[in-house]
Amino acid sequence: MKKNGLVDKDLVINKAGDYRGEVDQGRLRSAIINGMRKFGRHYDDLVWIGVIQFDTKHIHCHLCMMDNGKGRLYKDGTQIGKISDKARADLRRGIDLDLDLSQSIRHMSSQAVMDRRNAKCFIKKFTHKAFELNGAPQLIMAMLPDDKRLWRANTHNKEMKRADDITRAYVRQIFTYPESGYDKAVQKVYAYANARAERENLSDAEHRKLIKNGKQMIEDDCVNGVYSALKDINKRDKRVRTPLIDIAGMDMSDLANDHDDPIKDFGFKLRSYSSRLKHHTREKHKYMESKKVFENNPNVHSDALVLLRFYEAEEEYNRKLQSKYLYFLNFMPRKTDISGPLSELALLYQMKENLINMSNNEHMKTLTKEKAERYGEFVYGMKGGGLVVTKPSAIDNLIKSKNKDYERKRKKFSEILEDEGCVMTNDHKVVKKQLMILKMLSHLICTIFSTIFIKMFLYPTEMLTYLRLRLIIDMIS
Repeated sequence: MKKNGLVDKDLVINKAGDYRGEVDQGRLRSAIINGMRKFGRHYDDLVWIGVIQFDTKHIHCHLCMMDNGKGRLYKDGTQIGKISDKARADLRRGIDLDLDLSQSIRHMSSQAVMDRRNAKCFIKKFTHKAFELNGAPQLIMAMLPDDKRLWRANTHNKEMKRADDITRAYVRQIFTYPESGYDKAVQKVYAYANARAERENLSDAEHRKLIKNGKQMIEDDCVNGVYSALKDINKRDKRVRTPLIDIAGMDMSDLANDHDDPIKDFGFKLRSYSSRLKHHTREKHKYMESKKVFENNPNVHSDALVLLRFYEAEEEYNRKLQSKYLYFLNFMPRKTDISGPLSELALLYQMKENLINMSNNEHMKTLTKEKAERYGEFVYGMKGGGLVVTKPSAIDNLIKSKNKDYERKRKKFSEILEDEGCVMTNDHKVVKKQLMILKMLSHLICTIFSTIFIKMFLYPTEMLTYLRLRLIIDMIS
C-alpha cells in the first residue's frame, strides 16, 4: 500500500479501523475495476460486485462473481467455477498496472511507456533527417503499398512483409546510436519486469517473456513512428520509381521463378547471397564462441575433445562460405564503422614502438632520472623515461604488456575486418582482401619479371625459360 502510494508512507496502524480516511479510495477502486476487467477475459460473461472493507487492520476487498455465459463445464454440464492461476495472475497484474500508471510520480511501467515514446520520437526525427543523408527511408517508401491503412507494424499482410523487414532492420540500426534512447527504455523494461517478478513470484520463463514483450513493444512503436513520418510526405515530393527499387520490393519466391530478366536475376542473387552471408557469419561466430568456452574450461575430459574438433570444423566451414559470399558481394560498402578501433590500434602500436625506441636509446641511459623523464616526454611523447635509467626491467615489462594488449586488440579487430571482407596492412590501412591479394600477386610478378629481364641480358640462353614463365603467368591471369 505504501509502495504504491495508496497511504502515507509514515502511516502507523495500531488497531482495526485506523485505515479509515487514510486510503486513496478512488485509485484503489479504479485498480480493482481494471484488474477485474482483465480477470473477466477468462470467462464468457462475468458479472461481479465488490466491496472494500476498511474496519480491520488490513484492507481487503470482497468479490462476488457469476459467469452468465456457458463457461467451463464438468461432464454433467455444471460450471466448474474454479479460478485458474492465469486468471488470478491477470487480476493481480491489472491491479498493479493501474496503480503504477495512476501514481502522481511516474512508476516503472509509466516510465517505460514514456521512454518508449522518447525512442519513437527520436526515430521519427532521425527518419526525416535521413532523407537528406541516405536512401534507407526512400527504399522503405518504395516498398510500401498504396493503401496507407496497412502502414503499421505486425499487420501480417503479404504486401507489407518486405517493407516491415526493411523498416525493422533500419530501426534496429538506429537503436545502436547512444542518443536514440533505446538503452534507457530497455533499462526501464528490465526494472519493471524485475519488480513484477518479485511481486508476483513469476517463473523464469514468464520473466523472460515479459522482457521480450517489452522490447517488442519498443520496436513496434518505433516502426510505427517511421511509418508515421513517411505518411507526412506530400505526393508532389515523391520521385518516380526505378526498376531496381521495384525488384527490391518483390517477394523472393516471385524472383526465384523468373530468371529470364537479367535485372530480376541480379536482384535475386544479391538478396540470396546477402542472406547466406548473414547466416554463415552468424554461424561462424556461434562456433567461435563455443570453442572459446570449451578452451577456457580447465576441467574438460579427453573424451570430449571430439566436440572441440567439431566446433573447429564448423567454424572453418562457415568461415570459408562467408569468404565465398564476401567475394560475390565485394562491391558492397562496409557496414561497420572501423575508424574508431583502427585509430585506437594505430595509437597503441605507436606507443609500443615509442617505448621500444626509448628502451634502445643509449643517450637516455646517460642522463639523470629527471632529465630522462623530460627527454622521453619531449621526443617520444611518453612518460616513464626515468625508468630507462633507474629500472630498465620495468620498461621491458611495460613493452611486453603493450605488445600483448596490441596483439589481443589486433586479433579482435581482424575478426571484425574478416566479416567485412577486409584486411589490415602493416601500416594500419584497411583494404579489401581481394585487392590485397592482387597487390601481393602484382609484386611477385614484378619481382619475377625483373629477375628474368636481368638474366635475358646477361644470359641469352634463358630466353626460353622466360617465355615459358610468361605463358604460365598469362594462364594464371
